[in-house]
Amino acid sequence: MYFNQSFLEQQKLIRLGSCITLKHVATGKYLTSCNVQYKTGSKENIVFGSQTLSNPNSLWIVSGPDQNNNRDPIIYGKSEVYLENKAGRFEILFISDYYKSPSTGNWEVSCSGSYYEYLINSDSTNNNNTYIKSKEIVNIRHVESNFILRSHEFPFTIDNETYQEVVGHEGRVEGNDKWCIELFEN
Repeated sequence: MYFNQSFLEQQKLIRLGSCITLKHVATGKYLTSCNVQYKTGSKENIVFGSQTLSNPNSLWIVSGPDQNNNRDPIIYGKSEVYLENKAGRFEILFISDYYKSPSTGNWEVSCSGSYYEYLINSDSTNNNNTYIKSKEIVNIRHVESNFILRSHEFPFTIDNETYQEVVGHEGRVEGNDKWCIELFEN
């Protein structure tokens, strides 16, 4: 019995090379990118909250800094990772420390061809586990700037289409910074 339970627990771990979704806890929307560019700021592909899980725009590959996706499990607050949008080759999640977001003036979040490292932290203060598992509540922090990935109900519009803003912000982790990380299996 213990072997089976341990094996099942191992199957739920988020690892380098895992395909994941990130669902915003407060709004229920998925972290998504598409081939639409910001009209101001970076002019890179937008990142937004989507009501539906739109494959592959809402799917992200967890990659390591050396791009060797050797299937190692992700360690809370220690494993530096990239989040690569599955829809586009080399489209990496990026929180700008230069460009402002279109709606609220926080830091713009886009997908870019450059590599930026993030730490995934547990939202639970009583989590004794070392590794991140599917369906856990997490927050995502940029390694260099310490900016935290956030979403909220503020919209922005590009070419008559409305999107829910996703931003980076400074400061402490709050309710709008919580994401449910989940393994995506075909």
